[in-house]
Amino acid sequence: MNIPPKAAFDPSEAKELLAPGSSSIKGIAYTRTKNGFGMTGTKTSITRETVYLLPFTKHLAEWDAQNSKMFKNRNKRYVLSDECLQYYLSTTTDEYGNFEFKNLKPGKYLLQTKYYMTHTYDGVDVGTKAYLMEKKVEIKNENEVLDVKFANW
Repeated sequence: MNIPPKAAFDPSEAKELLAPGSSSIKGIAYTRTKNGFGMTGTKTSITRETVYLLPFTKHLAEWDAQNSKMFKNRNKRYVLSDECLQYYLSTTTDEYGNFEFKNLKPGKYLLQTKYYMTHTYDGVDVGTKAYLMEKKVEIKNENEVLDVKFANW
């Protein structure tokens, strides 16, 4: 069962939150390689992938609160409205996983990216899997440069 937030999405709120400012977010996106027993110590940069920055509207905040309760009832799937997903900024990670968003206003944001990892067992590729990574961040002041380590562990 798909359940949207009760708070209606307000495009004017999203536009205001995405209006130009004087702050920025810079960071590095990475993961750890996995084997049959879980994570290993090998750090792997998430390269040439799109990183999305969504403003924390009332709609998104309610969705986030719903998802924090998601594991209590697995029959429910909480979803954002299609319109909400049209208001974002994006950038691409470089060959080292670095990314940056400039000209942001203070506020809360959700970073999202998807990446693919090929898993091996005894040196043999056993399949490639897609992963979604999300991180909540907050810029508190004008002219702030927020440094983010964007990892899934």
